[in-house]
Amino acid sequence: MKTKQTLTLLAAALSATSSLHAQPETPETVTAILQQISAPAQPATATLEQRAAKLGALALIPADAESFAALPHATRSIRNLMSQPILRIGLADKLQEILAPAGMVTSAAVAAGPGTSEFLGKNIIQIATLFDIYDTCNIKKYLLDDKLQYEERQEPDTLDTQQKEQATRQRATRLRQGMLDINRNLLRSASPILSRMAPTMQNISITAIAELHPSTGALLEQSLHGLKEEISKSPGHFLSWHEGAYAGYDWQGVTFDGKSFARFIESEYKSNGIEPDSNERKGLEALSLVKLHCLVTVRNGKALYTICSNPAKNINIAATPAESILATDKIAFADARLNNNPDFLFLIDKSAGQGIAEGIAALAGQLDADAYPQSLPVQMDCLSKLYQSISSGNIAGTMWADKGIHLEITQGAIAALDLNSPLQLLPCADHPETMLYGECTATPLVGSLLSAMLDDDMKAATALTSPLHWPKEAADIWNNAKTVFSGMNGKTALLIDNKGSLPSDYPDKEIVAYNIAMPRAALYMGIGDPQRISSAWNSIWTSCGTMAKSQALPLQTVSRTAPGIAIYRLAESSVSHLAFPDKGPNETFFGPSDQILRDSCIALSGNAIVIGLPETYAADIAMADEAPPSSLKGAAFALRIAPIRDLLARNDAYLIGKNKEFAGMLTAMYTFIASQLDGLYGITTSENGVTRTRIYLRAR
Repeated sequence: MKTKQTLTLLAAALSATSSLHAQPETPETVTAILQQISAPAQPATATLEQRAAKLGALALIPADAESFAALPHATRSIRNLMSQPILRIGLADKLQEILAPAGMVTSAAVAAGPGTSEFLGKNIIQIATLFDIYDTCNIKKYLLDDKLQYEERQEPDTLDTQQKEQATRQRATRLRQGMLDINRNLLRSASPILSRMAPTMQNISITAIAELHPSTGALLEQSLHGLKEEISKSPGHFLSWHEGAYAGYDWQGVTFDGKSFARFIESEYKSNGIEPDSNERKGLEALSLVKLHCLVTVRNGKALYTICSNPAKNINIAATPAESILATDKIAFADARLNNNPDFLFLIDKSAGQGIAEGIAALAGQLDADAYPQSLPVQMDCLSKLYQSISSGNIAGTMWADKGIHLEITQGAIAALDLNSPLQLLPCADHPETMLYGECTATPLVGSLLSAMLDDDMKAATALTSPLHWPKEAADIWNNAKTVFSGMNGKTALLIDNKGSLPSDYPDKEIVAYNIAMPRAALYMGIGDPQRISSAWNSIWTSCGTMAKSQALPLQTVSRTAPGIAIYRLAESSVSHLAFPDKGPNETFFGPSDQILRDSCIALSGNAIVIGLPETYAADIAMADEAPPSSLKGAAFALRIAPIRDLLARNDAYLIGKNKEFAGMLTAMYTFIASQLDGLYGITTSENGVTRTRIYLRAR
């Protein structure tokens, strides 16, 4: 019944016209689409009045806010999005539940006050870890309670009243002791994180603004009244009700007092005869430094929320647009897109990025070194530098709808990518059979950092396996692999198309009869010193064969040369040993696993190493860089729906033979998706020291 309902909805949707998008005049090639979306918007400077008219709740966010995110016209944006047929199918049963809350908020914004962006950046990983620790402890509490309830249900009926009371008391004691143990472990696990975070939580603030539907304000007032009564009736160990006037508004809400909570925990320990260990004491001391207020106020159809450490100091609301963030250059990135009626905007202050980099580097001293074979200082330092190489300055983003969904992100010049490098393999993406394309050129900085991490990994692996005697060829393979890696020029591309097929001589004739379509894939890596790389690669291949022979492994390698190219692959006999044919083919998205092994190869040309399948495709991509590159520069990707649909359509007969009902549903689904979406495209370019990334989910 459910399947029939889904198919009916799909059939109906196929005839529906998207209410958000008109049919675009289609530039069919990937190159044309990327050229279209990479064109910068015309420079524009909006007036304060224009910004205020377009950007809703941001008019109340103060000028000193560091970072923000906003839904300027939330109701319209969400309703337009949810009106799309492609979403209505997947969410048909839940659509009304989703749309109902959407009408309650007409515009919304959230912002981080001074110092908060850096705090969040430094501690985002630790905050996530705290939530994970808390969730794990809650699961343990649930399992303990469930176990004791199960024991109670399993009590024999032969117990008399006294025995039942005794069993109940024993369970209550076990429950109390078990919960206490879990809470102690929670404090011990959280203690190191709290000790680092708490001293920096004395001046943080997050403010949220929501313009409400008229009916929503009254509901919010009722909820606050109920919460006040609930808090007033609670024991008051760490939560209390707070009311006060700040920044011209009357606020009310909940205060979390870490000092009171720490005293409560200490009293619980004392009543149970427990002396906290040093780790618990550090956690209690850190907890005593934490005091957070979660406050709300409603005025003129707007709800204002804040989480802050000091309301008198931290709460700041703009009285007029002239005093708001709209009057600053922080909004300038959105001026050129105001005519597109942006659905979502965000700004991440550069201090958040700096904080994230510092937080990653600091993980070396926070993680359990015994659990990681690698050198944590080396790994975390490299990861921190890698993050810094892709993040620069303030990061700003704008999203809007126009024949699809557009996202534009800008930041400073980044060190990880050479964005002046032409897109060498982009002409291959223009072939109608190409399903996936991605290309970029990494700078030497990225190569050196990855090399340092790989060296550290190898040292760790060597130390772990030191009792074993590694063949001489293993060291030769590693040293030559480092030579190959160091000789790459950073140019990397991935291409997958739909033109592969199962060969006619494939052993399973039943599958061959279906003429199964298989993707072809190629990972392209540019090289800078062909002669050196070729010599090192030949040594690797020879060492692999020698080591396999000396270790009696069923592995044989073969190679051959063609004009301008050398091909390396496993011998057919090795595939037969590795694929376990007696157990039947293991089918994957790329086809039967044994055929993947047969098809996989490495192609080495004068400009690149290509790992791919089948051999003909790998060789084509290895030689493709001899053609003139695209005029576009930077980094780019494309995921195209039509060739994916065509690949699946070619396998309809096979799928119907396996499961007719499933095949019918799948056919309807991918046909519908292809009727609505053209693909997902993205390009990153450099413009006068600004890195601009454009992502486009393109509708048909």
